[in-house]
Amino acid sequence: LHANTQIPKLVGLARRYELTGDDSDRVAAAFFWERVVKHHSYVTGGHCIREHFGPPDTLSDRLAADTTETCNVYNMLKLTRHLFKWNADAEVVDFYERALFNHILASHHPRDGRVIYNLSLAMGGAKAYQTQFNSFTCCVGSGMENHSKYGRNIYFHRDDSLFVNLFMASELSWRAKGVTLRQDTCFPDEPGTCLTWTCEHPVRLSLRLRHPYWIKEELDISINGQAAIVNSKPSSFASITRTWKSGDRVDIALPMTLRLEAMPDNPKRVAVMYGPLVLGGDLGPADDARAEQPDYVPVLLTEGRRPSSWLQAVPEQVCTFRTMGVGRPRDVLLRPFFRIHERRYTVYWDIFT
Repeated sequence: LHANTQIPKLVGLARRYELTGDDSDRVAAAFFWERVVKHHSYVTGGHCIREHFGPPDTLSDRLAADTTETCNVYNMLKLTRHLFKWNADAEVVDFYERALFNHILASHHPRDGRVIYNLSLAMGGAKAYQTQFNSFTCCVGSGMENHSKYGRNIYFHRDDSLFVNLFMASELSWRAKGVTLRQDTCFPDEPGTCLTWTCEHPVRLSLRLRHPYWIKEELDISINGQAAIVNSKPSSFASITRTWKSGDRVDIALPMTLRLEAMPDNPKRVAVMYGPLVLGGDLGPADDARAEQPDYVPVLLTEGRRPSSWLQAVPEQVCTFRTMGVGRPRDVLLRPFFRIHERRYTVYWDIFT
């Protein structure tokens, strides 16, 4: 089926459920979200090839220049917002973060604002940007909107609970409670964030901090310099209930580690992740004459070892690593996919012994 013909139907059912309470609409929207996210999506959070869905859990050989249409991700994030408002499920936000950092942010050229229709996941591919003034595909229209919405789903509230879903520098005014919450961070370039309260008067609230799926241990949280005792697990919310006053400061450590995520149908074709970030292999300029060579995209002879043993951090380049002696025919630099522009790259690697 044509993918982006379907998603808006489910966004519509989600909204209709909110208006009418017809539970069959909720079930349909939630079922669709689960199937797309867990059975049809690539590591970036995008899905489809040539605008169409394929068989579930069959992605390894569906890599090409015209994978992952941006409008599809735009609409999946709309649907995700509806689902979160129903159940405040941290797993839903995990997907939102994945798709926001690794597709939406990656689909925008930071120098001149051009956007991308189909974000290529071809091994050795390059990003194809729409023109600034003479393209007006659907993904240019939604693409303009995408990059105005980064602040849209950072915070939510419910009664006396405040949810912090995303780690982004921002400031929230909750006028009904007379509080302002400021989030200072350079995440993901720094592994942590700081929340500072300004209150018209002391107020008792539950602060709900998302414990992302990529942090396997308990969250390390401190309040005014003192360690806070919280019970949390990945894909949940750590809850802190207390009376907050002006000047209170909450520091959250967000340690990022390297790991591999394999294709559902091929455990030997993998992507490299660092915390929530997809790392792309920087292979050379977009017009690289070597790109037609059969070994242009290296394979990795990892001998089954963890990526921390064969990737070395590059000094003074945040979230950037170099392979060490495992690339054939050459080692390569890996950096956040959203920072690769006008370069050839690969997101997926074939690994061998």
